[in-house]
Amino acid sequence: MRRVVVLLAALAVVVAGCSSPSDTMAENLAESIDGVKDVDINSDTGEIKFETDDGSINIGGGEVPSDLFVPLPSGYDVQAVIQTDDGTSVSVAYDQGRYDELVSYFEDWTNSDSPDWEHGSLNMDQGGSSFRSDNWSMSDRGINLADCMTAASTDGKPNAACVIVISE
Repeated sequence: MRRVVVLLAALAVVVAGCSSPSDTMAENLAESIDGVKDVDINSDTGEIKFETDDGSINIGGGEVPSDLFVPLPSGYDVQAVIQTDDGTSVSVAYDQGRYDELVSYFEDWTNSDSPDWEHGSLNMDQGGSSFRSDNWSMSDRGINLADCMTAASTDGKPNAACVIVISE
Protein backbone atom coordinates (compact mmCIF):
# COMPACT_ATOMS: atom_id res chain seq x y z
CA MET A 1 0.00 0.00 0.00
CA ARG A 2 2.80 2.44 0.85
CA ARG A 3 4.33 1.92 -2.60
CA VAL A 4 1.01 2.72 -4.25
CA VAL A 5 0.55 5.83 -2.09
CA VAL A 6 4.04 7.08 -2.96
CA LEU A 7 3.54 6.45 -6.67
CA LEU A 8 0.16 8.15 -6.73
CA ALA A 9 1.36 11.09 -4.64
CA ALA A 10 4.17 11.59 -7.15
CA LEU A 11 1.60 11.37 -9.91
CA ALA A 12 -0.47 14.03 -8.16
CA VAL A 13 2.45 16.42 -8.23
CA VAL A 14 3.15 15.76 -11.92
CA VAL A 15 -0.48 16.10 -12.95
CA ALA A 16 -1.24 19.29 -11.01
CA GLY A 17 -2.00 21.97 -13.55
CA CYS A 18 -2.38 19.59 -16.50
CA SER A 19 -5.21 19.77 -18.97
CA SER A 20 -8.13 17.34 -19.27
CA PRO A 21 -6.56 15.07 -21.97
CA SER A 22 -3.52 14.75 -19.75
CA ASP A 23 -5.84 13.84 -16.87
CA THR A 24 -7.14 10.87 -18.85
CA MET A 25 -3.65 9.74 -19.81
CA ALA A 26 -2.43 10.04 -16.21
CA GLU A 27 -5.52 8.17 -14.95
CA ASN A 28 -4.87 5.32 -17.37
CA LEU A 29 -1.20 5.19 -16.37
CA ALA A 30 -2.05 5.12 -12.65
CA GLU A 31 -4.70 2.44 -13.17
CA SER A 32 -2.06 0.19 -14.72
CA ILE A 33 -0.26 0.01 -11.34
CA ASP A 34 -0.87 -3.29 -9.57
CA GLY A 35 -3.44 -2.83 -6.80
CA VAL A 36 -4.96 0.37 -8.19
CA LYS A 37 -8.58 -0.04 -9.28
CA ASP A 38 -9.88 3.39 -10.27
CA VAL A 39 -8.35 6.87 -10.59
CA ASP A 40 -10.11 10.19 -11.10
CA ILE A 41 -7.99 13.30 -11.66
CA ASN A 42 -9.59 16.73 -11.82
CA SER A 43 -7.00 19.31 -12.85
CA ASP A 44 -9.57 22.11 -12.51
CA THR A 45 -9.94 21.51 -8.76
CA GLY A 46 -6.58 19.83 -8.15
CA GLU A 47 -8.34 16.83 -6.60
CA ILE A 48 -7.14 13.29 -7.20
CA LYS A 49 -9.19 10.29 -6.06
CA PHE A 50 -8.22 6.66 -6.37
CA GLU A 51 -9.37 3.29 -5.18
CA THR A 52 -6.87 0.58 -4.34
CA ASP A 53 -7.13 -3.00 -3.14
CA ASP A 54 -6.63 -1.57 0.39
CA GLY A 55 -9.11 1.33 0.31
CA SER A 56 -9.61 4.85 -1.01
CA ILE A 57 -7.30 7.85 -1.20
CA ASN A 58 -8.30 11.43 -1.93
CA ILE A 59 -5.61 14.10 -2.38
CA GLY A 60 -6.44 17.78 -2.61
CA GLY A 61 -9.91 17.58 -1.17
CA GLY A 62 -12.58 15.16 -0.14
CA GLU A 63 -14.87 14.78 2.82
CA VAL A 64 -13.83 14.29 6.42
CA PRO A 65 -15.36 10.94 7.46
CA SER A 66 -18.39 11.36 9.71
CA ASP A 67 -17.03 8.69 12.04
CA LEU A 68 -13.65 10.39 12.61
CA PHE A 69 -12.88 9.90 16.30
CA VAL A 70 -12.28 13.61 16.97
CA PRO A 71 -14.64 16.38 15.87
CA LEU A 72 -12.71 19.02 13.95
CA PRO A 73 -13.36 22.74 14.48
CA SER A 74 -15.01 24.35 11.47
CA GLY A 75 -13.18 26.50 8.93
CA TYR A 76 -10.71 24.01 7.45
CA ASP A 77 -9.68 23.12 3.91
CA VAL A 78 -9.33 19.39 3.32
CA GLN A 79 -5.86 18.53 2.02
CA ALA A 80 -6.11 14.72 1.90
CA VAL A 81 -8.25 11.82 3.09
CA ILE A 82 -6.93 8.26 3.10
CA GLN A 83 -9.19 5.40 4.17
CA THR A 84 -7.94 1.82 4.09
CA ASP A 85 -8.69 -1.42 5.88
CA ASP A 86 -5.79 -0.51 8.20
CA GLY A 87 -7.13 2.89 9.26
CA THR A 88 -7.89 6.49 8.34
CA SER A 89 -5.73 9.56 7.85
CA VAL A 90 -7.21 13.03 7.40
CA SER A 91 -5.19 16.16 6.68
CA VAL A 92 -6.79 19.61 6.92
CA ALA A 93 -5.43 23.17 6.88
CA TYR A 94 -6.59 26.18 8.89
CA ASP A 95 -5.63 29.83 8.85
CA GLN A 96 -2.23 30.02 10.55
CA GLY A 97 -3.54 32.66 12.98
CA ARG A 98 -5.74 29.97 14.58
CA TYR A 99 -2.79 27.89 15.81
CA ASP A 100 -3.11 28.76 19.52
CA GLU A 101 -6.89 28.31 19.38
CA LEU A 102 -6.39 24.84 17.88
CA VAL A 103 -3.88 23.87 20.58
CA SER A 104 -6.44 24.81 23.24
CA TYR A 105 -9.21 22.97 21.41
CA PHE A 106 -7.29 19.70 21.06
CA GLU A 107 -5.89 19.95 24.59
CA ASP A 108 -9.41 20.36 25.99
CA TRP A 109 -10.83 17.62 23.77
CA THR A 110 -8.13 15.04 24.59
CA ASN A 111 -8.32 15.81 28.32
CA SER A 112 -12.09 15.22 28.28
CA ASP A 113 -11.84 12.12 26.05
CA SER A 114 -9.34 9.99 27.98
CA PRO A 115 -6.49 10.27 30.48
CA ASP A 116 -4.41 8.06 28.14
CA TRP A 117 -3.64 10.86 25.68
CA GLU A 118 -0.01 12.04 25.70
CA HIS A 119 0.89 15.55 24.51
CA GLY A 120 4.19 16.79 23.16
CA SER A 121 5.25 20.04 21.53
CA LEU A 122 8.18 21.52 19.65
CA ASN A 123 8.98 25.15 18.87
CA MET A 124 11.97 26.26 16.80
CA ASP A 125 13.20 29.13 14.68
CA GLN A 126 15.07 28.45 11.48
CA GLY A 127 15.97 30.65 8.54
CA GLY A 128 13.78 33.51 9.73
CA SER A 129 10.73 31.30 10.14
CA SER A 130 9.16 30.02 13.32
CA PHE A 131 7.90 26.48 13.39
CA ARG A 132 5.52 24.99 15.97
CA SER A 133 4.29 21.44 16.29
CA ASP A 134 1.99 19.87 18.85
CA ASN A 135 0.90 16.26 18.91
CA TRP A 136 -1.45 14.15 20.97
CA SER A 137 -1.20 10.38 20.82
CA MET A 138 -2.47 7.19 22.31
CA SER A 139 -2.06 3.56 21.27
CA ASP A 140 -4.16 3.51 18.10
CA ARG A 141 -4.68 7.16 17.14
CA GLY A 142 -3.03 10.51 16.97
CA ILE A 143 -3.52 14.20 16.26
CA ASN A 144 -0.72 16.38 14.91
CA LEU A 145 -0.93 20.17 14.59
CA ALA A 146 1.92 22.02 12.91
CA ASP A 147 2.80 25.19 11.08
CA CYS A 148 2.91 24.17 7.43
CA MET A 149 3.01 25.36 3.85
CA THR A 150 0.08 24.84 1.52
CA ALA A 151 0.28 25.20 -2.25
CA ALA A 152 -0.56 28.90 -1.77
CA SER A 153 2.79 29.57 -0.04
CA THR A 154 5.00 31.51 -2.43
CA ASP A 155 7.87 32.45 -0.13
CA GLY A 156 8.79 29.04 1.30
CA LYS A 157 7.48 29.97 4.74
CA PRO A 158 4.64 28.38 6.71
CA ASN A 159 1.28 29.91 5.80
CA ALA A 160 -1.19 27.58 7.54
CA ALA A 161 -1.87 25.49 10.61
CA CYS A 162 -2.21 21.90 9.43
CA VAL A 163 -3.89 19.12 11.38
CA ILE A 164 -3.35 15.46 10.60
CA VAL A 165 -5.60 12.96 12.34
CA ILE A 166 -4.69 9.27 12.15
CA SER A 167 -6.53 6.22 13.45
CA GLU A 168 -5.73 2.56 13.06
